[in-house]
Amino acid sequence: MIRLFDIAEEGLINISSSNDFRKEEYKKKNYKVCKIEMINGNKYRISKGKYYSLYFDDIKDEKTFNSISKELVSLVGEMIDDKYNKILIVGIGNDDFAPDSLGPRVVKNIKATYHLSGEKETKVACIIPGVMGVTGLESASIVKGIINENKIDCVIVIDSLATTSLERLNHVIQITDTGIKPGSGVSNYRKGINKEYLGCKVVSLGVGTVISLEALINNFASIKINNKFKDLVFTTKEIELKIDLITDLLSSSLNHLLHQSQKLTK
Repeated sequence: MIRLFDIAEEGLINISSSNDFRKEEYKKKNYKVCKIEMINGNKYRISKGKYYSLYFDDIKDEKTFNSISKELVSLVGEMIDDKYNKILIVGIGNDDFAPDSLGPRVVKNIKATYHLSGEKETKVACIIPGVMGVTGLESASIVKGIINENKIDCVIVIDSLATTSLERLNHVIQITDTGIKPGSGVSNYRKGINKEYLGCKVVSLGVGTVISLEALINNFASIKINNKFKDLVFTTKEIELKIDLITDLLSSSLNHLLHQSQKLTK
C-alpha cells in the first residue's frame, strides 16, 4: 500500500512566515537529520505535527549501520515517551511485492511481548493487516478494532513510500506523528491511519522505495506525460537487497527502543 512521500522540507519553500514552523538540521559523518515541526501547516497543505527525515548513503558497513540505528532510536524515542505502555506495531504493505514489503518484513522481526504475563517491559503487539485486495477490509479498520479490544495507547506504522526524488529513493527514513494514508502513492487512497480516526498516538516510519514515471522524468527534464502512464512506478534493480538492509535497520532499532535488553545488531 505504497503512500506518498510527504516531505515537509519541500513544502517549506512556499512558506513565508517562520512563525508557522520550526526547523533544525544537523550532519554527522554517515548521515544527515532534518527535523521540522509544523505549527500552522494547513494553509500550506502540510499537516500540523512533527516530521523527521534521516538521510543516509550506505548501511552495508556495520559501523555505519550501528551509528544510523542509534540515531533512529533517538528520533523515534522523541515521539514516544514513557507514558505509552501498550504499543501496536503495524506493517502496512504487500509481502509478495518487494518495493511494498518493508512494513510486513519489519513486523516479522519485532519481538512481541503483549501476550506474556508479568513482563515489566513495554507490552508490544504486532499486526500485518494485509492489502484490501486480499482481505476486503481497510487496514485502518482492522487496526482500530485491535486498538479498541486491547486498549492500545500508541501505534507505530511502517510503510513503503513513493518519492519524487531519485536521491531519496531507498536513502531516507521519514518519521512523523501525523499519520498515513495507505495507497496514496499509487493513486489508491484508503482510510487514514491517524490519531483522529484511531483515537491514540500514531507514529509512522517510511522509506521511499519507488518513484513515479512523472517524477522520474521531472528529475531530468520537463516532459508532459500521457495520462495512461501516470500511475507507472519504478524502483531500483537491487531493491531486494535494499529492503533487506533497511528491514534490519528498522527492526533492530525498534526492538532496542521498545525492549532495552535487545542489542543493536546488523
